[in-house]
Amino acid sequence: KQNNYDECDYTLIETCLLNHFFMSNLESYARHQIIRGMFLCAVKPKMFLFQQHSIGRFFYIIKEGELELYINNKLSKCLYKGDSFGELALLYGAPRSGSVLSKTKCLFWCIDRTSFRKIIEHVNEVNYKENIHFIYGISLFSHLSKELQSYLAKNLIKVTYKMGDRIIKEGDLSSCLYIIKEGTVECMQNQ
Repeated sequence: KQNNYDECDYTLIETCLLNHFFMSNLESYARHQIIRGMFLCAVKPKMFLFQQHSIGRFFYIIKEGELELYINNKLSKCLYKGDSFGELALLYGAPRSGSVLSKTKCLFWCIDRTSFRKIIEHVNEVNYKENIHFIYGISLFSHLSKELQSYLAKNLIKVTYKMGDRIIKEGDLSSCLYIIKEGTVECMQNQ
């Protein structure tokens, strides 16, 4: 069932994405697009969702039910509501590292690799257009060639901080350049 989620499902999916190692840094717009691209699937008890070494094409978030993950035919762990699996399929289309068996009737929110990649490409295009417009408005970068400005725009990462968050601490090693897009910051030296 395409896009058949209510507010509880939306929250479940978003919470899962926010806690996921490679999706946690996505902007809210990108997460929203991924959630919109997910569809609901059901599986009966005692069915393999997939077998180890098969080619992965889907990423799953458990809406309800209980599953077991087997690696080399040995039970590795149980999976429950809110757990996710299959992320390597989205990134690499890699063979499955384990087999997943349903213990009960299960419902999943799923997204396939092709849809995920289209969403990420679209989000990247939107971000690039926004970033290039932003870069053009900064006088510090006006002397750069269009090619370098474009390269910079492709590599900008938007990070949002809440009021009161510490961005960097005096004495920290510097690893990036910050450009304030909106809001204000307070800079302190020697406290």
